[in-house]
Amino acid sequence: MHLKSFILTGLLSIGIVGLQAQSEQLLDSIEAAYQKNYKKRISKKYLDGKYIPNDLVDACKELSRLADPQAIEKMKAAEEDVVVKKLHFGLGKWISHNWAFYEGSRYAHYLRTQGLTYPDDMIDITIRMWHRQLNDRPFDFALEVDRLVKRRKEAWEQEQKEKLIYLGPKK
Repeated sequence: MHLKSFILTGLLSIGIVGLQAQSEQLLDSIEAAYQKNYKKRISKKYLDGKYIPNDLVDACKELSRLADPQAIEKMKAAEEDVVVKKLHFGLGKWISHNWAFYEGSRYAHYLRTQGLTYPDDMIDITIRMWHRQLNDRPFDFALEVDRLVKRRKEAWEQEQKEKLIYLGPKK
């Protein structure tokens, strides 16, 4: 009986190792396909028939071109932080979806090269900078990127502290 258990355990171990190796190969294959597709997408001016801006200035121009003039006037009159918050889940999600922040586009890639990796941060900076452009205020893009990156880092650190509190200290 002991020998049967030993053999069965050995076979299961071999099977698990084999499955793990296959899973790793599959993940590598998926990652390679994603990277290949990403490289194609970031070079395209249009994705799914929609124009993709190449940088922040171009994004602001495109938003101004697409937006209703009355909506622009309302937005210009509102406080910047209020505009960013109120437009995040409407216009912001439209921007994220149509300009492919998750799948990759030349605009999303531009923002990534500037240090922004979270689509929500990409949305916020786009709306904030558009509001500033409409109100003839300076962009101060690098300062805003630094602020968003710092906020993400602080949130991550706080999350790690909360996990330690919940789990208790390691012994």
